[in-house]
Amino acid sequence: MEEGGPLILMHGAGEKLRQLNYYCQLPNQPQRIAVKHTKTLALLAACLLIAGCASTNKTPAAPPSAQSSQSSVPPESRIEGNFPANSPFAKIKLGMTQGQVHEILGQPTDTKMYQTGKAFIPFYFGPDTMRTDEFYKGVGSITYTGAGIGGVHWTVFRAVYNAAEDGYPDK
Repeated sequence: MEEGGPLILMHGAGEKLRQLNYYCQLPNQPQRIAVKHTKTLALLAACLLIAGCASTNKTPAAPPSAQSSQSSVPPESRIEGNFPANSPFAKIKLGMTQGQVHEILGQPTDTKMYQTGKAFIPFYFGPDTMRTDEFYKGVGSITYTGAGIGGVHWTVFRAVYNAAEDGYPDK
């Protein structure tokens, strides 16, 4: 009987071990299901992203001349003021670089930099996240744009001729 005792205990211990193993595997099952669902959701998200990028523009195309003038110059970008034809300010054109303007007008009296609202748009990678205003005493002000993810490439965005300019930003 003593020989049978240990066998029964062994058999009972093995059963308990199998039950313990079974219960230990149960918590892993939901993780396997969650992983399957995560992969499915990731695949679905990728398909939606690809489908969204593949959409086409259904608006009719504008004539080439109208289209190029509209896309290259934003509506608020302009040169304004009644400047004399022989003034150095008359040589300023939209899209000129900051260096080109400094060659024509010299160094500004004062400068002001600020962020535009586009800096706070999630996933906006365009060039108009910052602007710089340069003030020239007795001449006017030049606004540059061009700071973004790709670096800083200042170009003339707006030029305002004002012979009464004091050379400092308004407070």
